Amino acid sequence: MEIERIGNIIEGFFWIGISLIFWIPALRRGEKQRWFCLTGGLVFVVFGLSDFYESHTLAWWRPWWLMVWKAACFIGILIIILWYVKINGSWKNTLAKLKQPVFRKDK
Repeated sequence: MEIERIGNIIEGFFWIGISLIFWIPALRRGEKQRWFCLTGGLVFVVFGLSDFYESHTLAWWRPWWLMVWKAACFIGILIIILWYVKINGSWKNTLAKLKQPVFRKDK
């Protein structure tokens, strides 16, 4: 198997792994942003599936509809980013939230 095929398969699993980061919070009871989490997970699963198909063609631009599929996924990721900014209120708030440590040590 060529290294390109292996790379596309690994990338497909990577994006599906990212989707779990969105779907796990959606399973919690009372999640305020459940639609955001479900949509984000779906976008990344579809993106991962496109990489699995790309492993057969070895080209993201062939056939033409695979390129359209990839472009739609890219637009979906941009929408998820903008949605996240809207949830946080502004780019400034979003960047400040991203700078916070994931795990805090209590004093």
